[in-house]
Amino acid sequence: MKKVLLALLATGLLAGGAFAQAPQKRVALSLSAALLFDSEESGGAQWGMDFRAGFRLGRRLQLSPEIMYAGFAGHSFLFPGVMLNYMGREIFAGAGLVFPLQVSGYGGSESSVAAKFVLGYAKGPIILTGFFMGSITTDEYTSLFEHNRIGLTAGFRF
Repeated sequence: MKKVLLALLATGLLAGGAFAQAPQKRVALSLSAALLFDSEESGGAQWGMDFRAGFRLGRRLQLSPEIMYAGFAGHSFLFPGVMLNYMGREIFAGAGLVFPLQVSGYGGSESSVAAKFVLGYAKGPIILTGFFMGSITTDEYTSLFEHNRIGLTAGFRF
């Protein structure tokens, strides 16, 4: 009788473990296609790719280092940066800093730090994000947020 009860207990523990909810992932990676519109470019949109890693900081906060590549009409840019996001159930919002780097093309290079604000939707493996990036450096010729970009990303989380 002891062996039967021990076998039932072991089976119950194994079955309970199989149906238990898995702990929430602490790191989420995402790869997305990006579409950017530049305030100074009148020729259209910039297409690109965005790669992010999301590190949970408690239940609702996430630290997300990212790098975005965008190219348009002879220009190529990299946008490395870091975001702090507030994570709701399926909606998230955040802010951070990016450093636009022109890697190819004609004209001057852009090297000012930019603020980035995001609003997004993430459910299952799908992630959709809208964002605003604006230069936060000023000089005698430019004002705050004079050169900005808005955009959308759509992709998958791993």
